[in-house]
Amino acid sequence: MDRFLGYLQDEEHNLLRNGAECYPILGSETGVNYLLAANLGTPDDANIFDLCDEDIMDACHAGTSGTGYVFPAFTSYASMLSHIVECLTEDGTVIRARGLS
Repeated sequence: MDRFLGYLQDEEHNLLRNGAECYPILGSETGVNYLLAANLGTPDDANIFDLCDEDIMDACHAGTSGTGYVFPAFTSYASMLSHIVECLTEDGTVIRARGLS
């Protein structure tokens, strides 16, 4: 199971906004920097996208668009939220979804 964080640096926001037309929502805590993001290029698109910021950075350095490295992960923000099974608060408390043990 991936662990996602809700905080990214300004450089990452700019990279994703300019290089992939996305706004980051959550970042993974696993070895590779996977992100979930909303599409800024097509405002009517409700999908939540999966991407790796290293792929976007490589595309930008090569002078190409990073949009080819952005893949649909969820059909909507609500769909993404329905897949969250637990949250880890800043003080280390784990909050699990109801009905899960």
